[in-house]
Amino acid sequence: MMIYDFAEGQTNPETFPAEALKRSALRAIDLESAEMNRYSGAKGHLRLRELMAPRESEREGVSVNPKDMALMNGSMQAVTLAGQGLLSAPGDLGITESDSYSGTIAA
Repeated sequence: MMIYDFAEGQTNPETFPAEALKRSALRAIDLESAEMNRYSGAKGHLRLRELMAPRESEREGVSVNPKDMALMNGSMQAVTLAGQGLLSAPGDLGITESDSYSGTIAA
C-alpha cells in the first residue's frame, strides 16, 4: 500500500523525471543562455510566460494573457504576496480552511 505524506511539499523521488529534466535543461541552456544572463523583470521570464499561457488557458478554461502572469519561486511566495496585497492594514481579516498549511497561516 502506498502512503502519501501531504505534510511536506516533497515529491516522490521514484516519480521524478530526472532524465527528461536533464535533457530539457540542456536544451534550454542552448536556446536561452543569453536571456538567462539578463534580469527577467518583475513578472519573470517572458518566453516562459508565453509558453505557459496557452496551457493555463486550456487547463483553466479561461483566456490567460502572458502579460497578466507572474512567475513565483514557489507556492509560499504566491501565498505571501497575495496575503500582503489583500491583508495590508492592521485588523484586516483572512479566513482559511481548518486544515490549512501552517506556512500559509504564518504568512
